[in-house]
Amino acid sequence: MILTFKGQYGSTIDLHREGEIQGYEFLEPPVEFRFVRNGVPLSDWATPVCGYVSLLHPEVNDSIVTTRGIDAMHLAIETRGQAGTFTLLVWPG
Repeated sequence: MILTFKGQYGSTIDLHREGEIQGYEFLEPPVEFRFVRNGVPLSDWATPVCGYVSLLHPEVNDSIVTTRGIDAMHLAIETRGQAGTFTLLVWPG
């Protein structure tokens, strides 16, 4: 299932849920965005790239390699810009 979020530039999208986020895509991007957890930035402000962005990364447990997304607990995306709207697609895990 793909989650769809729409908002004004400068708004924050709450992605908090059990599990993980495997990827995202801005269909109509804000000027800049960043990931935050509990209000603390996890990344610098960035300009969105075109297309799907995978958040999957490898994990090794006892020589078994699996992939995992970013933990969605208390996760949000902050946006910034003026006088515009954005559309965000999110792939939960």
